[in-house]
Amino acid sequence: MNKKHVAEKFLVFGIMNLICGIYFFAPTLFTLKSSLVIESGDINNVETFYHRVSSSRGHKSTKSELKITLKNNFKTYYLMENIGQERDNKIFEDIKRQLIATKKAKIRIKKTDQNKYKPEVFGISDDKDKVLFSFHQAKSRSIIGFLITFLAGVFGIGFFLFHRHKIKTQHLNNIKIDYTNF
Repeated sequence: MNKKHVAEKFLVFGIMNLICGIYFFAPTLFTLKSSLVIESGDINNVETFYHRVSSSRGHKSTKSELKITLKNNFKTYYLMENIGQERDNKIFEDIKRQLIATKKAKIRIKKTDQNKYKPEVFGISDDKDKVLFSFHQAKSRSIIGFLITFLAGVFGIGFFLFHRHKIKTQHLNNIKIDYTNF
């Protein structure tokens, strides 16, 4: 396998990482508070679920889910988090406990998600506006994924450009100019 072929593979790797980072993480990361709406109502159901998941290499961890439904609409609001080897998610259990106690919730979602069955949640508060899950918590989940894919993309494209520039400078260094005829 020659160096040019490897450099081209890094270019494809870099472009794909940038596309994935922008498609999957940027919409959440660059959401503004002004683009959110509040849906409020009486709690119909609040549940937490725990699922054992395993990677292709056999590593096992626990995925926790918080599911909220309100009486006045058809939507289901989900929060999901991988909690590793923990038995329960204290944050989700605390949100569940407080919502059951107040029996009302205010959930922040994007204006563009108002007609979706499972809108992305950007905040949860109780009827007294006590914040249980903040806007910044929702956005912080996307920061790490976006940074990893963005940096991998820049690295891949940078490797390709560095290799391409290196070949051009080597080619220019091999050109011999005869200055004796001037």
